[in-house]
Amino acid sequence: MEKQYIGGSFKVLSESDIEAIHEATVNLLEKTGIRIHNKRARQIYASHGAEVDNGNQIVKIPRGMVEDAIDSTPSRIILCGREEKNDLVLEGANVYLGTGGTVLNTLDLETGQKR
Repeated sequence: MEKQYIGGSFKVLSESDIEAIHEATVNLLEKTGIRIHNKRARQIYASHGAEVDNGNQIVKIPRGMVEDAIDSTPSRIILCGREEKNDLVLEGANVYLGTGGTVLNTLDLETGQKR
């Protein structure tokens, strides 16, 4: 099992910074929107109350829809390992360190060599 650490002591952003980022994000999603190329995805957004401009493929997502989605997220997610002892439980302030299973090589920025 990966070593699990309890995090939460390193705070890059203040609560007001986090709130400002959230407000800016919600504003962008609601006022500017995002381009979604998939027609079926646009239909799903429209059926749940988003404003959809099919000609420009722009979806404007209302604040309530964004916040409902955030509120509905689970407080606990398990990334299952091949064996249960290797599961990573993402909840609270749990922190795991690892390569993510995909970094087989890294580029040395000083030498330009892979290692």
